[in-house]
Amino acid sequence: AEAAELAIQTGTYISWRSRKNGEDCCRVGPSHKCFCGHYYRDHKDTKKGFPKCMKCPCKAFDYVPSRPEEIGEWWLPRRKGFNVHSWRAKCQCGQPHDAHDPVTRSGPCARFVSAYLCIVCDSHQEEHDTVFESEAERVALGKPVGADYMPLASMPQLQQMVIRPPEERKKAIKGRRAPPQGALPGPSGTSSAPEESPEVLLAAGKITTQDYFQMIKNYDPPSLDGNEGG
Repeated sequence: AEAAELAIQTGTYISWRSRKNGEDCCRVGPSHKCFCGHYYRDHKDTKKGFPKCMKCPCKAFDYVPSRPEEIGEWWLPRRKGFNVHSWRAKCQCGQPHDAHDPVTRSGPCARFVSAYLCIVCDSHQEEHDTVFESEAERVALGKPVGADYMPLASMPQLQQMVIRPPEERKKAIKGRRAPPQGALPGPSGTSSAPEESPEVLLAAGKITTQDYFQMIKNYDPPSLDGNEGG
C-alpha cells in the first residue's frame, strides 16, 4: 500500500500503464524497481519531471516487474529454496534486465526485448509507460484518486485483512475458526474466507489484478513440497 499512500501524500500518482488498453497495471512506490536495477527511492526528481537514478547513469525511472507473479509465474515463490529477491525479469537473449545499459538498453544483445508478458494486460514491457500524474490529471481521465486509489478499495473487509502489519494479520488468521463467520460474499452470493489464495480470488473475479499484486506481497503460501512458508 506504500505506493498508494505516497501518491495520496504527495499528490503525484505513479503508475505502470498499458499502451494496449490505457489501464494502470501497477501502482509504483519507493520499493519498486527501475529497469536499471535500482529502487524508485534511489531516484531523484529533476526539472524535467523524470526521476534520475543517483546510483547509475539511468536518466529516468522506468518500472520493471520485480516479482515472478507479475508476469504470471506465480508458482515460483512456492518452490522450496526459491529466492524472490534474486529474481529478475529477463530479456529474450536470456539475460536479466539489469545486465543491459539503462540508457541504450543494449548489453549482451543489441537491445533489450522482454521475454515476458504483464499478467494484467498480457503485453510486453515495451508496451507500457511509467506515468507520473497529478490528482487533477487522473480525475480528468476518470481514474481513481485518494482513498479509491488504495489497494482493495472496493472490498473494505479484505482490505483491512491484507493491509495491516504482518504480525497482526497472522494473529487474526490463527484466531479464526473454520468456516469463519462473516466471510466475504463472492460475486454469486456465496461466501469465501479472506485467507483464500490470491490466485483463487483473482480467478473468481473477486479482486482486481492490482489488488492481486497487493495480496501477493503479504501472502504467505505453503511451499510446493507441503511445508509451511516458502
